[in-house]
Amino acid sequence: MKRVERRDRKSSIVPLLLLAACLAVLLAVFLTALQDHRREREEAAFLELFYDGDYQGFITEYQQLDEVRRVTETYLYLYGISCYSLGDYDAVIDSLTLFNMLYPVTSENLPLLKYLLGASFFFNATYDEALEYLQSAAAAGYDSVKLQLLIGLAAGFEGAYGEAKQHLLASGLSERQAGYFLLDRYVEHGETETAVRQVDSLLRVAADEQEVIDLYRRKAGLESWDDVTLYLLLAETVTDSVLLHDIYLELADAYEGIGNLIEARSLRVRAADLVR
Repeated sequence: MKRVERRDRKSSIVPLLLLAACLAVLLAVFLTALQDHRREREEAAFLELFYDGDYQGFITEYQQLDEVRRVTETYLYLYGISCYSLGDYDAVIDSLTLFNMLYPVTSENLPLLKYLLGASFFFNATYDEALEYLQSAAAAGYDSVKLQLLIGLAAGFEGAYGEAKQHLLASGLSERQAGYFLLDRYVEHGETETAVRQVDSLLRVAADEQEVIDLYRRKAGLESWDDVTLYLLLAETVTDSVLLHDIYLELADAYEGIGNLIEARSLRVRAADLVR
């Protein structure tokens, strides 16, 4: 009889154990689902910071992620874009270079990534790498006025003058604006003869006589003219009375410097006559 009672007791416990196990499984599933839902909500709020343009907020939240989540494809890419938007070009280069290493296939299909790297290298004055990435962005189909401008500028700094002019004009700069940029690069790279030819080209499209004066001053510096030569040329070229007054005085000073006091006195009289 006792043996039967024990058997009945065991029989009644088994369903309870099964029920408890089922409840435990259901509870685990529920908690997992709840945790997943919470994570999804947190991720949505995190990404919303970026898409709302709160780049600093996004960066702050990103920096609190663990190391594994920080290098996930989406987060790492958006972090690089956020840093670019805030002008932190070192962080852009670090993050997007890492992205290139971790996700090379994806990188090939992201022309914007190449542009952001190129622009960041440009603003850090690393023009060779800037040019490489910017050209790669253009080849991958990315195009904008700023891209054309940056390629033109980077090419100029690297001494690729033909490419520089092509892209500067494509960006909307005038021949004159591009010409001044190239003139500075010629001088910077010690290409004096080319710089002089560029000055002559700019003289032909000068907007006014003050610009003519400034350009002749630059040409005088490049070719080591003395002051008398410079101001004699300007006196023969300029017609504006206010500008001519100052040129006569500069030329008078130049003549005094070489001991020609008669010519200097004559020029001062002519300058005075212009303001009467």
